[in-house]
Amino acid sequence: MLFARSSSSPFPSYLSWVGKQLGFQKPEDWYGVTQKHFHENHGRHLVDTMYKGSPYRLLKVAFPDFPWRPWLFKTVPDGYFDAVENRTAYVEWLMEIVSVKRPSDLRYQHFRDHHGASLLMKYHGSPQLFLDSLNPNTYSNTNTPQTRKNFWESIDNQRKFMDELAAEIGVKDSSDLSKFYAINNKDVIARGGVTLLNRYDNSLYKLLVAIYPEFDWLPWKFTKTPKALPFAFFLPWFLVFTSFDLESNGKWGSDGKGVPARGEELRAL
Repeated sequence: MLFARSSSSPFPSYLSWVGKQLGFQKPEDWYGVTQKHFHENHGRHLVDTMYKGSPYRLLKVAFPDFPWRPWLFKTVPDGYFDAVENRTAYVEWLMEIVSVKRPSDLRYQHFRDHHGASLLMKYHGSPQLFLDSLNPNTYSNTNTPQTRKNFWESIDNQRKFMDELAAEIGVKDSSDLSKFYAINNKDVIARGGVTLLNRYDNSLYKLLVAIYPEFDWLPWKFTKTPKALPFAFFLPWFLVFTSFDLESNGKWGSDGKGVPARGEELRAL
C-alpha cells in the first residue's frame, strides 16, 4: 500500500487505483505524476476543477501526513515561490541535500542540479540575489541587498556571475579563460544572464572583454564571431597568421604562388 488509509484522506481508493495503473510502489513515486496522468485516468475534473491542475495540491490534501516537496514534482504550482516561507523551505532543503552549512556556500550548480534552475532565473541566476529575497538577517551576507531592477548595474555582480560560470566550465585561473571560447550566448542565458548579455549588445565577446580585460580575447575563436567588428581589427592577426609579405608586391607567403602559407591555421581558429 502506497499510503496508509485515513479518514482525513478523501480520495484513497481512487488514488490507490491510479497508483497501481502507473506502477507506483512508494510515496516518492508520486513526484512523477502529472496533470496528464489524471486526465488519462478519469481524474480530469478532480485535478483541474478542484485543485487548479496541480497534482501537488491534490496529494497534499489527500495525504497530509506525508512531507511533500512541491519542487520535486514535474511542475510547481503557480505562485508557490512567491511566498517567502516557501522559498525558505526550499533553500533549507537544498542546504541539507548538498551538505553545506552556510547559505552563502550555495552555488548556481546546486540550484540547477536540484530543481531550482527556473526559480533562480527570476533572480538573474544569482544565488546571492535569491538569498537576499529571504530573511536578510539569516540568509543574506550583504548589508544592502540589491534589487532585481538594478542588479546588473554593479560590475561586481557581473564579475561574480561570470566567475561562477567560469568555475562550472573548468576555469581555475586566468590562464584557463580560453575555455570561454567553447560556450555561447545560450549558456549564459540558461543560467539567468539574458539581461546581462543585453547590456553588452547581446555579445558574449564584449561581455568577456569588460569582465576580464586582462585576457587577450580573439573574437574569431568564439563559436559565433561578434558582429560589426571592423576589418582593421582583424588585419594585424590576419597578416601574422597568413605570412603576408608586404615587400613582395603583395604576394602570399615565401613561395610567391598566391597561396596563404598558413591558411589552414587561419581556418582552424
